[in-house]
Amino acid sequence: MRKKSVSNIWHRIQDISLLGIIIALIISAGISIFALRANNLKMAELRQAVYAADVKGIDVEPALRDLRAFVYAHMNTNLRAGSSSSEPPIQLVNRFNKAVAAEQARVAAQNNSTKVYADAQAQCERASLPLTARAQCIQDYVSVHGNGVPQLNLPPKEFYTFDFASPFWSSDLAGWSLVVTAALFALLLLRLAAGIVVRMYLRS
Repeated sequence: MRKKSVSNIWHRIQDISLLGIIIALIISAGISIFALRANNLKMAELRQAVYAADVKGIDVEPALRDLRAFVYAHMNTNLRAGSSSSEPPIQLVNRFNKAVAAEQARVAAQNNSTKVYADAQAQCERASLPLTARAQCIQDYVSVHGNGVPQLNLPPKEFYTFDFASPFWSSDLAGWSLVVTAALFALLLLRLAAGIVVRMYLRS
């Protein structure tokens, strides 16, 4: 009697189409991959808009807001992906250089020291230093070569560097398709395991 009941259960399990689960899993996984890639490509597009605004010398705040809002709301948009550097990934080099040039002009006009500041900026740019280290590089150069020339009063580097963290999971197409994919994969494993267990029991 017990085996007959188990046999009935097995027939019900067989009604859950293994092929259907596999097809649905493949489709869902494909959608997940597409959505995750789309998120990353959109992030790269918005990041490039920030760099373009910096190069053109226009207001970068709208582009930064768009990038920040998108990264915070979508998974797979990590700005540091593929990089082991501890430096902030968004660096507004042109804005920083303009600030340096303006401060150089102000101090040089008072002390007739244009050349040492120009040499300092050129030296630090040639060194391919990240933006976060350029200010200190310029100050160090002026200290060594300036013969009493006053230091530049540069703004904090935090005004020109940015980093936004991507969430582990987001309630967008990528996030929900991953949930569906995981659920279908779990269902597939349960379907296979149940089939193996029942067949072994019926043969015993």
